[in-house]
Amino acid sequence: MQILDYDRADWVQEKPVVIALGNFDGVHLGHQQLLQKANAVSKEHGWESAVLLFKNHTTNVLAPSAKRVLTSVDDKKARLSRAGIDTIFLCTFNATFAAQSKEVFIQKILHRDLHVRHIVVGYDYRFGKGAEGSVKDLLKAEKDGLFSLSLIEDVRFEGKRISSTRIREAIAKGEVERADAMLGAPYTISGTVIHGAHRGHDLGYATANLGISFPYVLPHEGVYLTYARLNNWQGFGMTSVGTNPTFDDGSKMTIETNLFDFHETIYEQPMQLSFLRFERFNVRYHDKEALIRQLKEDDRLLRSWAEEWKQMRSTFINEVR
Repeated sequence: MQILDYDRADWVQEKPVVIALGNFDGVHLGHQQLLQKANAVSKEHGWESAVLLFKNHTTNVLAPSAKRVLTSVDDKKARLSRAGIDTIFLCTFNATFAAQSKEVFIQKILHRDLHVRHIVVGYDYRFGKGAEGSVKDLLKAEKDGLFSLSLIEDVRFEGKRISSTRIREAIAKGEVERADAMLGAPYTISGTVIHGAHRGHDLGYATANLGISFPYVLPHEGVYLTYARLNNWQGFGMTSVGTNPTFDDGSKMTIETNLFDFHETIYEQPMQLSFLRFERFNVRYHDKEALIRQLKEDDRLLRSWAEEWKQMRSTFINEVR
């Protein structure tokens, strides 16, 4: 897969392109339908399959806020590569880009600059200044001979359209199994193992504390079965997301994972953490001994769930993103 920076003046796109258009936050099952179609059309014609990917999230420009999202640009690159996409066009979404008319997006960016010959898109896709552009405009451009078009029906889950918004909402509620079903793979965040309060060791359950510098959507405070990937190890663990209510010390939100049967020092190592199943919400215990009893029960239950995962989903490790 090649990555071309649209912001630079020295990039060259020579081959005709089949482009899938969308935000691709999460690269969920709906997005995957677009990618599969783009790959199929590109193989049929001998063209390249491509995606236009923004270096930043569009809402950070259109409606600045502390918005949390499912995937970083690096996450998207990795998933698009695994999906078989040939080319990613990287572009900065800023006020200037947002102010471009729908005509400029179609005629200059897609047709002239990116050499698009076929577009794969969902029915609700919007583009251009004030999101004035729609599928209706793409159909007109197709009629004018600029490119051909494939419109993809919504992929549904529980009777409703799968969307990045639905997935973000499910994760924020702790409903990681529903989120994983819509993503088509376990919800995964990446970061670095950092020093924490070191209470886990004293409780008999040492933890790897994940520090993240990207604004991922975090699961609701609680305890989860997770799957971790380090440089030289991967396996299951139990993860607590929250503020340690038993100790009530005003702690910030932490992501602490007890990695099953793992005892190495891993500070400053990169770690990926996939959320597989919610166990319970965080509770404030009246003393340390009560918390330890609960941790033993958590450990017993989550280890049994991990065994079920291995038996029922023999391919699940390959699904972890």
